Amino acid sequence: MVTKLLEALPTDPAIAGALFTAYEGGMCIRCCMRFFGLCNDQLYWLNIDQLNETWNAFATKHQRNLSIHSKEAICNCCLNVFEVLLSGVNILRELIVAGGYQTSTFLIAMKIPSSILIRQYSIVQNLPVKLNPVDLKEVLKWCITPIFAQALGNATYTTSSDVTLNLHFGHPQSEAEAMQLPTLRDTIMQNKKRKLDIDGYGAVSRALSKLSVMPTSIAYPPPSVTTPVTMLLNIERAPIYVAGRYLKYQRG
Repeated sequence: MVTKLLEALPTDPAIAGALFTAYEGGMCIRCCMRFFGLCNDQLYWLNIDQLNETWNAFATKHQRNLSIHSKEAICNCCLNVFEVLLSGVNILRELIVAGGYQTSTFLIAMKIPSSILIRQYSIVQNLPVKLNPVDLKEVLKWCITPIFAQALGNATYTTSSDVTLNLHFGHPQSEAEAMQLPTLRDTIMQNKKRKLDIDGYGAVSRALSKLSVMPTSIAYPPPSVTTPVTMLLNIERAPIYVAGRYLKYQRG
């Protein structure tokens, strides 16, 4: 699998150089894979040692001297969402099995810190080559859907299921980083009494899509953090409505 990843990485020196730049700025290898557009979920399952070995070989292939990140390093893009999820997936599987849910279908609803969007935007805008990262939520779902399906008795993933697995990732700095966007900051200041949710993923996504110039308030490279994301799983089933009518027996 290590060889397969090395073969899948870009041969174009310009693209490889952009990925090395992002990595040297604090981005993890899995995010580099995502930025390049890799869609093979099995490659994302490689452990840290295997990823580091591959990345070192990739750098050597392109005659690049790199200082490999320590295992404790926290990605300045995904805030270690990958590592937290993949290292804790067995615990999640046990929780699902212990819940005793019986269902033929399921749905995964995922929430990630909006600051990841801002950090990704900052990196993409400052790389020497234009890259189109694969959506982080999609990659995570590719990785965990088969595991969750097995834990639910080989259930099928479908968006119309009445059983939802809510997977929420949070980070304490996410709310503050949303304030970096001028349009959101102005809205927040004008709507304090309404207690606007400033860490809304959709709101941040829309604000970023409207930007024509990189705001000076958004730092590059994104600032490092000292703690990774937290992860929370809860399972819910849509309410069942039972309806009927009363039929009165005929007398006489």
